Formats: sequence, C-alpha cells, structure tokens
Amino acid sequence: AVNLFNDCDRLAAFVTSSDGDAPKVLRAYIDEAEKMLAKDIADNMAIGKAGGEAIMAVAKAKGRDKVKVLTHCNTGSLATARYGTALGVIR
Repeated sequence: AVNLFNDCDRLAAFVTSSDGDAPKVLRAYIDEAEKMLAKDIADNMAIGKAGGEAIMAVAKAKGRDKVKVLTHCNTGSLATARYGTALGVIR
C-alpha cells in the first residue's frame, strides 16, 4: 500500500513538471504509469522468487518438500500490480 501512495505522489509530480497541452501530458502520464506498472510487476516477481526459494530452502533443511503458507495481509492485485508480494512467494 505504501508503494501505491508513493507512485501517486510520483505521478502527481510528473504531471506538475510536464509541459504541453492536455493530450500531450495525458500521453506522457500514461506512458509513465505503464513503465511504473512494468517495474512493479518485475519487482514483485523477484520478491516472490526470492521468498519462495528461501521458504523451500528452510523446508528442505528440515527434510520437507512441502510447506503451508498463511498470509495475513492483502495479497496479489489488492495490494500491488497484479502479481503480488506475499502471494508471489507461493505462486
């Protein structure tokens, strides 16, 4: 959720500092938002991969090949762009 507020602030600053007429600013805004979306998804996938690998390493050290994961926060697209951080770990 913090990322959402930070990204809103970033886009607001982007629009404030943009020059041009409304259609030009809108196009630039959409382009910037799409870049931010791609970065968020890539970040979430990397977090999920690292977290999943860490969980499985601990499980294997204990002689287990399966784990149960309980999340207690918003996951997936409720909190992030599509992939999720907590949910990404178990994907």
